[in-house]
Amino acid sequence: MQQSLGNWKFACQSHYWIRQNRVVDAGMMTKQKIEAVKVKDKIDNQRYIAQANRAAEAKHSSAKRPAPPQGDTGVGAILVKKLRSWFKGS
Repeated sequence: MQQSLGNWKFACQSHYWIRQNRVVDAGMMTKQKIEAVKVKDKIDNQRYIAQANRAAEAKHSSAKRPAPPQGDTGVGAILVKKLRSWFKGS
């Protein structure tokens, strides 16, 4: 990905690239092209935010789920344990 920088709000409306730590002038852009870039940037930003929100929600919802029981903690397991103990006479 190669991203350019545009200063559309300044009078100069400069547009440039940074390549190998050097500023490279990208030339002037028409108002129509500037508007098209702004629209694309806005859509890209909305997609990024939606993706980040989905990832955060998935992480949050998985953290809320209780962990499955470990070992002999279920009602059936406890009943079996008590029956074994009773049969052994303990």
